[in-house]
Amino acid sequence: MKDSIILVEGADCTGKSTLIQKMIEKVQKDKNSLYYVHNGLYPNSKEAFDAYDDQIQISNRLIRIKPLNSKYVICIFDRGAISEFIYGKIIRRYDCFIDLTLYLNLVASNQEFKLILCMPPIEFCIENWQKRLKQEYVQKKDLLIEIYGSMISIAEEYEKMFEGKVIYYDYTRHSTNHIISLAME
Repeated sequence: MKDSIILVEGADCTGKSTLIQKMIEKVQKDKNSLYYVHNGLYPNSKEAFDAYDDQIQISNRLIRIKPLNSKYVICIFDRGAISEFIYGKIIRRYDCFIDLTLYLNLVASNQEFKLILCMPPIEFCIENWQKRLKQEYVQKKDLLIEIYGSMISIAEEYEKMFEGKVIYYDYTRHSTNHIISLAME
């Protein structure tokens, strides 16, 4: 294990919450310091990106100062700039005025950064989404499929940029323990 800044992204019902819960349990079991943020809805993309920037700065400070009795600091973000970029366009119908590539380059310049893209097959996402429809943010199947497709497009683009920092998680093929070890290695 080492100091880590982990951004977990994916459409609804792709396994983010389950993976993050297991990550949190591991960090706590190993008695390391945890900084966890679940990013929800922001009124607009500027407020969202300001919040993300603050979170990354806090993460960097925590890693630098290391709280007492902690060997490592693990910072986990449940959604971030990628989700805001996609959900803002598709669900809230506004264009993101922040340069996503520039923002993610700043984040990824951090040695401890890992991006986990939760990408199981779409049919599994849809099946889970239908079971949990009342509690999900996205209420239309066609929008879920559009979001998923946008995540794939972004994943392909950023995988090239962030070589070695992108981890794909498909809960139909990978164990959570395997993904956690890759993210915190």
